[in-house]
Amino acid sequence: MGIVILQMVNARCGGVLFTVNPITGNLNEVVIEGSWGLGESVVQPSVAPDRFTIDKKSLEVKEKSINEKLSEVILTSHGTAVEPVSSERQAVSCLTDEEIRELVKLAEVVEIHYGGMPQDVKWAISADHRFPDNVFFLQTRAVVGVQCESEYIDKPVGKSAADHIADLMVERIIT
Repeated sequence: MGIVILQMVNARCGGVLFTVNPITGNLNEVVIEGSWGLGESVVQPSVAPDRFTIDKKSLEVKEKSINEKLSEVILTSHGTAVEPVSSERQAVSCLTDEEIRELVKLAEVVEIHYGGMPQDVKWAISADHRFPDNVFFLQTRAVVGVQCESEYIDKPVGKSAADHIADLMVERIIT
């Protein structure tokens, strides 16, 4: 048996990231949702988070939706608390373009580590560290319930399932 003790990240902002677009199934897009404070407000959901759609290869932000964030979950000496967001931060992006690119780069490493399986990642940007050492992945798991849009998922007509699976495995090894 092992016991793991981790320090809580004092998150300036946090949220979720998908290495596949969960709406369209596009494997070439990363979708990030985030808000001020701990990512709990995004996961629950108690706020309308900022939403970014990014091209995996170019790291270009294709879509950006900045929402009014009225509350945030913050770390206190006694646990967490819900606090109002200051009026000057309510309609401001919780992530910089540099942080978005770093999240996408790290997500690609995680996805590769798990054999190319699209990932659902919980992340936080620490208020106590400087970029890029302030980017933390808290949890990752395979994306479930998303129909992926890809040219290689469908089995070609006339090819057996076993041959198609073998082709996919060889393609994965070569690339």
